[in-house]
Amino acid sequence: MKFSNALPETAIWLSRFRARSTRSFLKFLKVTRQESVALQAGEFPSELKTQVLASYSANVTFETVHSRDANLQTFAFQQRNLIEISGVNLDTKTGMLFNKRNQIIEDSSSWPSAQLILNSIPRPLWPQRIEVTHESNYILLPGNSFYHWLIEDLAPFLFSFSQIKNPTVMVYSDAPSYVHEFVETLQTTVVKVPRFLSLKHLVFTTKNPSSGWPEAVDIELLREHFSYAFTIPEIDRKIYISRLKSTRSPLMEAELTEILFNEGWQILYAEDMGLLEQIKTISSARVICGVGGAGLAHITWLSEGAKVIELSPNWYVPCFSRLSQVLGIEYTSIFFEQNSMSASDVYREISSIVNSTP
Repeated sequence: MKFSNALPETAIWLSRFRARSTRSFLKFLKVTRQESVALQAGEFPSELKTQVLASYSANVTFETVHSRDANLQTFAFQQRNLIEISGVNLDTKTGMLFNKRNQIIEDSSSWPSAQLILNSIPRPLWPQRIEVTHESNYILLPGNSFYHWLIEDLAPFLFSFSQIKNPTVMVYSDAPSYVHEFVETLQTTVVKVPRFLSLKHLVFTTKNPSSGWPEAVDIELLREHFSYAFTIPEIDRKIYISRLKSTRSPLMEAELTEILFNEGWQILYAEDMGLLEQIKTISSARVICGVGGAGLAHITWLSEGAKVIELSPNWYVPCFSRLSQVLGIEYTSIFFEQNSMSASDVYREISSIVNSTP
């Protein structure tokens, strides 16, 4: 009995010791919340000069049921604005802004400030300076990985682009091909730039600390912009987005794609297609299936009545469930362990979902 009574106290002591040790280590590394500043919360140094040019979105609350544990989740999106800011450094790959002290400007990233601070964020120690003329307004299209670029970066950029005159678009010279393909469609001056820059003036649309929570205003703007590339859906068209040429492909995927192909499914390898070609192809489908990953961001282009089936391993993140809810389309997940389900087992579940009625 003495041992069982002492155990909770020991566990509490160990927990407190771990917390104190973590805080001491972070203090030694000089990692504190002072590593970041928030524009719209008023927490910025006096040397940062900003001006609100337009409103992009209002305060909105979003509710959803987690598709794995069925728990209710609520997220509060904050108001976002088009802002002109003076005297900043920027990372053209991620789109993150920094003041002259190299503190992160939180409003430039979709990641919560705590994650930005505790992760290894490259700082622009020796940024190259760009001289801005009075005739030009510089805006940045970041070069992030596909999901974050499409769902979190592109819509705020499009709003910035639509609101200012004579925009000069900066794009990271080593950005992925889909970024360069997109900027070629813009009727404006585009300049390829190195990763770290210093500017006297920059115009950008602020973001929420909401990575993994797609916002309706962003999705509506994306669909409006790319509507010219949409294809009329075909009633029997089913597309499987493969990860065989990418990472995190499950062991049974090669066999599964063979089964699906033989049953009339189109197997899509997004890596081999241009951005507009992907949009045209995906928008024509009635059913989309794939392992959770960047390719499923293309469900953004589906029409009402479409179905999304996500194959989800242990590291499941419900961003595509939330995106489907924003779009108003049917979403189902099939959870699997890497070695516990065969391709035929997964196919039977897929077929059951496809043939079900709402």
